[in-house]
Amino acid sequence: GQRVCGFWHGKNGKGKAAIPARRLDAEFFKGLTGPVTVGLPYRAVCQPVTPEVQLENGSSRSRECRIHRIVPNLHQSRGGKFGEKPDGPLDPLDVGSAGYLFSGEVERQFDGGFNEQGNFCIVSDEPYPFTIRSVALKLNYTGDVR
Repeated sequence: GQRVCGFWHGKNGKGKAAIPARRLDAEFFKGLTGPVTVGLPYRAVCQPVTPEVQLENGSSRSRECRIHRIVPNLHQSRGGKFGEKPDGPLDPLDVGSAGYLFSGEVERQFDGGFNEQGNFCIVSDEPYPFTIRSVALKLNYTGDVR
């Protein structure tokens, strides 16, 4: 009763939609050569804790911050999205392409608002490899320690 996704030569096998496992028959694999990866779709969410740094006049804790740019360092990845909250609007990272996986840093503009949490998340919800090695943020703090 599960629905699965197939991944073949950098493409989401036989269309974007998940397919019933019972349809994984000779017809599904017809014309496909090389390795085919088939598995259950999943949604991975990376939502780090509030960034905290030591500033000249105290800690950044309890100050408002605004993230301007996000710079994830990825390894052998494709796809990915980012935003303030996993259930909010997400922008595509647009890394990797058909048949090719991306390794390295990618810098994207982040239009987060001023808040004390410094919320951001990175989401992978496609059947492609996605590995985050680290994330650098370009941000500003404002206000005094409360």
